Order: sequence, then structure tokens, then C-alpha cells
Amino acid sequence: MAVASPHPSYSSSPCEPVRIMEQSLEEVIYTDGCVLDDGKAGYGAYFGPNDARNASYFFTDGPRDLHRAEAKAISLALNRVRNVPEVRVLSNSDVIVDAIYSNETGDPEWSSEIGDIRVRINVLTKNNIHAEVYKIDSDEIPGFVHARNLAFQAAKASKVKEVTEDF
Repeated sequence: MAVASPHPSYSSSPCEPVRIMEQSLEEVIYTDGCVLDDGKAGYGAYFGPNDARNASYFFTDGPRDLHRAEAKAISLALNRVRNVPEVRVLSNSDVIVDAIYSNETGDPEWSSEIGDIRVRINVLTKNNIHAEVYKIDSDEIPGFVHARNLAFQAAKASKVKEVTEDF
């Protein structure tokens, strides 16, 4: 299955690169995963203020590790994309972003999530939606902070129900 080549990280000032991207793209989505000290885990995707697609979920299946949480967050974001010409999903996990764009399947504990992400990118491409996943280096970008909060809320809630947050 062919997937686009890797993309550069955004690493200059905390907000400047994303601000530039948001002016030129139809949709930017922030994602994060969270694993608490007690092993509870959650993941979230943040689309923007008051967006009904902002969501996070508590893990209900399989191993609960941070890489898997990060991958599930990206998958959640890609599955909630609207019909737009272009979308960028931003993650702070270089391990997962690198795995998506390599020929490797990744760690067996999260390789199925990587496969799901690759399939979803290909489906979006076939529907004329250009979708890419980028690594961000700043944890202080406001959209990322919201995604982190969503993931943390889900992990703390330890419930199967969807946790949403409006900003």
C-alpha cells in the first residue's frame, strides 16, 4: 500500500508555523494520546472551537501504551474529516508519524492502528481529499493543548462513553 513520503516537523516558534498553515488550509486537526500512572489511557482530537467533532475516548481494548494512544488519536481525527480539499493532522509523536510513512509495520502492539491510518489516508485520497500527518514539536500550541486536555479527560473518566469539550 503506497503512502506519501515523510513530512518535516514544525519546530520554530510555538505558534507561528501552525498559524501560517491555518491561513492556507481548509482544516488543521490536533491530536494527542494520554496514559496515566495507573495505566488508564485515552486519546483525543481537536478540530477547533465549538466543533462538534472534538472528541476523546477511553481505551476499551488491547494494550494501553502511549504510542498506541497517539495512533488512535490520529485515526480518530482522520475518521472525522469532512469533505474538504486538504487536511493536516498534527501529532507530537515522531515515532507514530515516522511509522505511518515508512515501509515498516511498527511495534506489534500498535501496528494495526498504523495500518488503519494508512488505509484511511488512502480512502481520503481516493475521495479527492489530500490528508497528511505531521509531527509538531511544540506542546504549547493552543490547539494541541486542547487535544491533550481531551485525551487526559478521557483517561481520567475511565468510561466507554465519548467525552467532548467545547472551546
